[in-house]
Amino acid sequence: MSTDISFPAPVGGVPFERDFGPSVLFATLYAILVIAGIYRFARTTTRTLVRLGTFAFAVERIVIWSLRAKQAKTPAEDLDRNLTIYWQMTFAIGYISLHADTITLLRCLFVRTTRGISPKDQTPLESDRESPEPAGPYGGYAMPVDEDQPDTRFWYRRAFGALALLTWVPIIIGIVMGYNYVQAETNAEKAQNVQTLRYAVSAIVFVFLLVLQAFSLFGLLYVRRIQRTGVLLGFVISTVLIIIPLYHFVVMHNWTTSLTSMALGSQNTAGEKAAFYIFQALPEVAAAALLMVPNIRELFSTGMWGDRSTDSSRDENKA
Repeated sequence: MSTDISFPAPVGGVPFERDFGPSVLFATLYAILVIAGIYRFARTTTRTLVRLGTFAFAVERIVIWSLRAKQAKTPAEDLDRNLTIYWQMTFAIGYISLHADTITLLRCLFVRTTRGISPKDQTPLESDRESPEPAGPYGGYAMPVDEDQPDTRFWYRRAFGALALLTWVPIIIGIVMGYNYVQAETNAEKAQNVQTLRYAVSAIVFVFLLVLQAFSLFGLLYVRRIQRTGVLLGFVISTVLIIIPLYHFVVMHNWTTSLTSMALGSQNTAGEKAAFYIFQALPEVAAAALLMVPNIRELFSTGMWGDRSTDSSRDENKA
């Protein structure tokens, strides 16, 4: 349907025949990740519920890409408006669940460094990162015993807890944006509101990802006894995810008069679809793979549940 009113061009456009192959490909990739996730959940040494959000995201993406594959085989005039709403919401905010899981994983690493530890409890990797101190006149070296740090633990938990809670802000804004998207086709005021909300979502998520990258770098450079491999993985995941809001900033200025328009800027041209697959779909599946395939329980010391304490007092006794 074409109107005289311009509205924000949909991110990813709408599926046409040429979108069938990529849609099947990404649905298949997510199916493989779900199988990997089931395998990790089945083994006691790798089982953790911390990555449950990523697992749910992978299942949802199988549905999304399957629906787009089906729609690609459907005549354009039969385009389902409800699916358009769903796609715009999920492409705007779906990947936030990966960001939220990364926050939870990094919290486990940071909190773990604040707990008292004796030399015999340290792993070889952790011991290698400590600077040995002379043991005394008899020669040799002794590792220092690290004291419990309840105050530091309190603030780590507050910081990561705040980051996790704030992820709901762009999610709520994205839901409102998606709900109003189809109405924007025939309402200029709604169209402008949708555009404003789209930029708000991308800007907020972009800032959140930058903050998480800063936390990761802080951990790598200044936090003693932290598992560097895990922190580095968290930084890489955030870096991959930040490609998505940057891509949104580039394409969201485009407006169109029809969801099925093939005009430049409609997000339906071959080049625009290629950009969507490269800068939205690919970073999502890559970040999901980084969270689903490795042994997250070991890399981030999550245990089954992760770090669930709220630390109601900074005077918490040593756990």
